[in-house]
Amino acid sequence: MMKLRVATALLLLFVLWLPLGCSDDDDPTTPPVDETGPTVISTSPAADALGVAVGDDILITFDEAVDETSVDGHVILSQGAITSLSVENGVTLRIQHGDFDPGAEVTVTVGPGVTDVAGNPCLLYTSDAADEEDSVDL
Repeated sequence: MMKLRVATALLLLFVLWLPLGCSDDDDPTTPPVDETGPTVISTSPAADALGVAVGDDILITFDEAVDETSVDGHVILSQGAITSLSVENGVTLRIQHGDFDPGAEVTVTVGPGVTDVAGNPCLLYTSDAADEEDSVDL
């Protein structure tokens, strides 16, 4: 009888102690919450590039995946018309456009309406450039 009481007491202690050693904070299966918006890490052509061909696509690469549905209406060119926006590999925004005027200086602006897949807004980004006869500066 004594052995049964001791075994029951030990089992009860184990059952009560078990939840104390576990917490959601230490759970490796719970991913961290994304609270940071995407940031531009590179562009092609580079900011302030000279001699860029007037019809070259513009590529903007972010540090994390962006929501492709968020880009329309939130990317602006200082001249010319955007003909297509697409997100490649989740992180690179391809801007296709009509030819710029030769020698023009073009500014590309990506507004905070562009978000990552968690809905966090992009930091406002503006890139400048200027050029020669058959090229444009970005």
